[in-house]
Amino acid sequence: MAYMDDNAKKEKTPMYFGFITTSWMLGPLLGYLMSYSFLKYHEDPS
Repeated sequence: MAYMDDNAKKEKTPMYFGFITTSWMLGPLLGYLMSYSFLKYHEDPS
């Protein structure tokens, strides 16, 4: 975050922080939804 804050243009920094925060919050939700959808399929290991 410090690298981006130092090297991004000042008017675009809040937008970048917003994208990072949104992806940080949606990542676990998408993981749970994907695992729920894939765990419905059964596999016969034999």
